[in-house]
Amino acid sequence: MPTTSPEPESTHAAYWRMKLTLPVDDPFWNEHHPGDRWNCKCSLEATDEPVVRPADLEPTQPQRGLENNPGKDGKIFNDTHPYFPSDCSHCFAYKKSGFTNRLKALFLNREKDCYNCPFIDGCVPWDTKVRERVAEHIKELREHIDKYQGATIENGNFLTGQMRVLRRTLNDIIKHNREDVNLMQWMSRFSLHDLKKLEYKGWAKNRPFEPGHPKYNPLNPDKKKHTETDYFLYYSKEIDGRTFWANVKMHNHYKGEVLYTIEKNVLLI
Repeated sequence: MPTTSPEPESTHAAYWRMKLTLPVDDPFWNEHHPGDRWNCKCSLEATDEPVVRPADLEPTQPQRGLENNPGKDGKIFNDTHPYFPSDCSHCFAYKKSGFTNRLKALFLNREKDCYNCPFIDGCVPWDTKVRERVAEHIKELREHIDKYQGATIENGNFLTGQMRVLRRTLNDIIKHNREDVNLMQWMSRFSLHDLKKLEYKGWAKNRPFEPGHPKYNPLNPDKKKHTETDYFLYYSKEIDGRTFWANVKMHNHYKGEVLYTIEKNVLLI
């Protein structure tokens, strides 16, 4: 699909101008895709349109560090990227690992594998380890939440008597609070039953984007960020001695309360 860049780079432009359309398992995608060139803002779109493969198609070469396909290996960069050392002996983590560990790696003739580095754990700050525990815990928790209907919690503290938690709710909480170590520590042991201690505080209308916001459209000044709700409810909760706020949508699709996120402040959205 066409780039969103105001000044398209010519290499990928050839693909979307020719309306390149290939099967999802086509070998072309193994080495060529949006994002295989720096600052690329192209995208892919699933379609049932016929295959379009021009006879003179000449695939471009990905730029250094972007030769892999993140959709298949889950890696944004591969280890040819300048972020990675050329070999272990030039790596700060390897140098900090201690003589014994370095000697062991030497005898094992260990090859560089930056995404599975045994030396990096000793260099990771404790707050990063908290986030890793959160990610592991939330992944496990999501497996017990229905993919489409979420999980429903009933409690007299809720305005309607029940609140729904979706899988994406957990992701939204983390996305909004990655740098808040206190909340991340709470999320590392989070249980849906913890939400029963929320205290209802009030509500507000879902407001449109204000002038000056990057997504404000003067041709559609009433456009709202969350089109699925007309109202937000606000609940407070004490976490490790600090007050946090749960932002809850009165969701039009689910016909009830759906937790959106938890923040240090009330989000007047």
